Amino acid sequence: PEPGGDFYVYDPKGNQIATIKNPNPTKISPLFAEYTKDGHYAILCFSTGYMPQQSTIFFLIDKGGKILWKNEISGYRESSARGGGSIDILTKKDITGTIIKGKATPFAFLIDWSGNLKWLIPLNTWGAFITLFSQNGKRVYICSNRGYVGCFARPTGNILWRHEEWLPKSRRASPDVLRFLEMYEHSKYLIVREGESNFFVLYSKTGKLKAKIEYPDKRIYLSQYNGKIFVIDSKNKEILGLKIKEN
Repeated sequence: PEPGGDFYVYDPKGNQIATIKNPNPTKISPLFAEYTKDGHYAILCFSTGYMPQQSTIFFLIDKGGKILWKNEISGYRESSARGGGSIDILTKKDITGTIIKGKATPFAFLIDWSGNLKWLIPLNTWGAFITLFSQNGKRVYICSNRGYVGCFARPTGNILWRHEEWLPKSRRASPDVLRFLEMYEHSKYLIVREGESNFFVLYSKTGKLKAKIEYPDKRIYLSQYNGKIFVIDSKNKEILGLKIKEN
């Protein structure tokens, strides 16, 4: 992205109520804003693209646009700058996501609700990422569209489990690469959509693969509503229930 630009906050009637100024408009750009589920707070991200002096700056604001804190992570750029990356927010506790060091070395991070960087962990993978807090708030899950799924302890960043056996041997595009594109936790399982027609069911505590479920000739994506996971077949315009059989 080109440097420059600010964030603007609007009320429900469309009135602009606040401007969050770019702290370094000659070098960084506003990349994304992510609201908490209750809508009372938002994380704003400014970041450089790939350049020698990389930097990512996060702001936490309230719904009125008041800045609660600013945190700059020097030497890293937000992974969304090159088509990947996501954050997840555990309201009034922590923020987790992925950032890039150098040309293409990804790291997972966790920032607490006061704006302190608690951990920064290198990931042995690349691509576009999804990050997700577990429902009990004890774990952080990360997957990529290059065959990686991992789980980290929220307080420390220690690796609890990870799958690296599905990683491709090179960064070149290949039709055989497992592309993990959606991720949800459901009961004791982590459900990860792979490509357009499959999803993997893993035990969330151990990472052990329980099942790979295939939907041939369908184009599926997942949706969560009231704690339930639904499989949406966009090709045939069907909504399918999801029931995981216990052993």
